[in-house]
Amino acid sequence: AEKTEVLSDDLLQVEKRLDLVKQVTHSTHKKLTACLQGQQGADEREKKSVKSPSKKLPLTILAQCMVEGAAVLGDDSLLGKMLNLCGETEEKLAQELIQFEFQIEKDVVEPLYELAEVDIPNIQKQRKHLAKLVLDMDSARTRREIAFPIEACVTMLLECGMQEEGLFRVAPSASKLKKLKASLD
Repeated sequence: AEKTEVLSDDLLQVEKRLDLVKQVTHSTHKKLTACLQGQQGADEREKKSVKSPSKKLPLTILAQCMVEGAAVLGDDSLLGKMLNLCGETEEKLAQELIQFEFQIEKDVVEPLYELAEVDIPNIQKQRKHLAKLVLDMDSARTRREIAFPIEACVTMLLECGMQEEGLFRVAPSASKLKKLKASLD
């Protein structure tokens, strides 16, 4: 009986690359998440809040230090005014970085995770299901309840193997093995 080919050659090539794509997306997601500065050490509740990651950024710490230094020096001195202006600018940079990282997470990291951990496993599961359905369809087409090689082995055992002692305990002699192989071919 011939096996039915359901997938075209192009789809078979795509299927072969599926595991590679899963591996690449998973590692890219992992590395990209590690690169996000605002997310380091934050748990899930903190990640949802725009304010909490800003406390962890070095830019924010620097900005706070500059603003505190300006307050100590006062607005009367030139250095105090400069530190205040630089501190406010650093704070704005930190907020922009946080917004950028949240956007990257939403537009890149989450879709990569979805692809690697949800979509590709679903594709693989559906492919296994399709392969089972193809086997069932081929079996139905040939109207066989069991596969031909299994039927041939059982028939051979029924014809000549039932009189043999210890048939399932001892390896067959070379001549009997040749007979079995010949009947299968």
